[in-house]
Amino acid sequence: MSYDQSAPPPPPGDYGQGGGPGGGYVQPQKNTKGVVAVVLSVLGLLCGVLSIVGIVLGVICLNESKTPGRENQRTLAIVAIAVGVLTLVLNVIAGIIRLR
Repeated sequence: MSYDQSAPPPPPGDYGQGGGPGGGYVQPQKNTKGVVAVVLSVLGLLCGVLSIVGIVLGVICLNESKTPGRENQRTLAIVAIAVGVLTLVLNVIAGIIRLR
């Protein structure tokens, strides 16, 4: 009688867990700064200073999005900057109207 004497299966690996130097999966970073930037930009409607802080955090996130593993921050950073500028402009317009 003969039966199949193939090699045993390989041991379980660390699939998707990174690996050695020079290769492997780079896990995306959480985008906490981007979310905070958007929230502060929106809250800038209540207080103009918060929109400035949101813009600054958005620019920081946009610069960090150029590093590997943080590419997903780019969209949220652009949204934070755009909303922050919009709320800042609205606050300036509201301030001018109040002075008249």
